[in-house]
Amino acid sequence: MWFVVWVGLAVLIGYYYKQKGLNSILGFLLSLFASPLIAFIVGALLSPEWRVFEKSKKCPQCAEFVKAGAKICRFCNYEFKEKEMKPERPLTEEEWLEQEMRKKKQKKLNLFFFGISVLGTIIAFLLIWAFINRQVESTKKTDMMRGRIEEKR
Repeated sequence: MWFVVWVGLAVLIGYYYKQKGLNSILGFLLSLFASPLIAFIVGALLSPEWRVFEKSKKCPQCAEFVKAGAKICRFCNYEFKEKEMKPERPLTEEEWLEQEMRKKKQKKLNLFFFGISVLGTIIAFLLIWAFINRQVESTKKTDMMRGRIEEKR
């Protein structure tokens, strides 16, 4: 039963990755082998790489780049006027390099969180295994003690 739920959640995570523009197979496999919760968190932290920076414009209020057709800035909710609806110009090399540096920093941060998630999952599995093993050993000792007590009577 649990296996079916686990695989179902893995399929949903794969679909979530696909809707976000990420690799759906990666999302499915990550949630299948690690955890659906961890895969969801990693997917929420990752950003798709298919954005085209030449078709973007800079928000005059927060200086972030948004899509050229955006009517409202997604970062600060600035409403663009009709004349601001068109992109000002293609990005310069410096602006493009700045965007690439931000992406690299974000990738490093995502990799760090992914590593922490995997490490946390491994530690959780080890703790659960140790707890179950302890319970089994405790049960064996209790059964042995009961057997000895019954033999003395």
